[in-house]
Amino acid sequence: RLRIKTSASKEYLSDFIPVKTTPLIDSVNWIREKDGVGIYINAHDDKNDTRYYQWDYEESWELQSIGYSEFVFQNKKMARRDLQEIPKLYTCWKNQRSVNIIIGSTARLSNDIIYLNPITFIPNRSEKLGVRYSILVRQYAISRDAYEYLSLMKKNSEQTGSLFDSQPSELKGNIHSVTNPDEMVIGYVGIAPLVEKRIFISSVQLPGWDFNLVCEFVKVPNNPDSLEVFSGIGRSLASSYNRADNSYNGSTAACLDCRLRGGNNNKPSFW
Repeated sequence: RLRIKTSASKEYLSDFIPVKTTPLIDSVNWIREKDGVGIYINAHDDKNDTRYYQWDYEESWELQSIGYSEFVFQNKKMARRDLQEIPKLYTCWKNQRSVNIIIGSTARLSNDIIYLNPITFIPNRSEKLGVRYSILVRQYAISRDAYEYLSLMKKNSEQTGSLFDSQPSELKGNIHSVTNPDEMVIGYVGIAPLVEKRIFISSVQLPGWDFNLVCEFVKVPNNPDSLEVFSGIGRSLASSYNRADNSYNGSTAACLDCRLRGGNNNKPSFW
């Protein structure tokens, strides 16, 4: 069991619980569907001992700008951007952890087999699959009591909001206050090793995905007033210079700087 002591001198104990053994993940699959891409998991336990499962995941995906921003507006004129900075505006990565409760059970089946259990869904034209995408799925074996607790939590958090939805139920976990037995404590402790599996999906595997930033290039005359309006008030960036008519090509900042779309330059170690 778990003992918790807080800085406020409160003490909590979980009930004694058995240690579960988590079976390996057989596969994580993706399926192209009408409205997007579904991610599914397959697993099994030859001993038929698991029966109750929980999953979470972490997504990572690459972002690219529509072009390279080679110039920056400084001191009322355009200047060449540092060569080391240009790639940082063009390629970024984003990460996102799962927030929903994902559980599954084979208790009503003769064999302990999880087949194509839904993990997440990526809608059509999402930026997640605009270049390259990866998902790391984690699997845990849980007890029947933990499954029922999580089922109730899932019901309370995801299925309330209208007149016809089930009403929230009181959550009774397996953690209790030692210092104040009457205190209501929310939470459930389980013990099991986690197993995980990662897959990648590239945009070339999804013909017709059609992710579109909705960006347009414009020409800006090379004079201080036009450049200041374009770069300052308009929050746009220049990509290239046109010697023929002494102008610059550019677009909105979010189209030429992937960091403004929530990306970062920390390339994942597994990429």
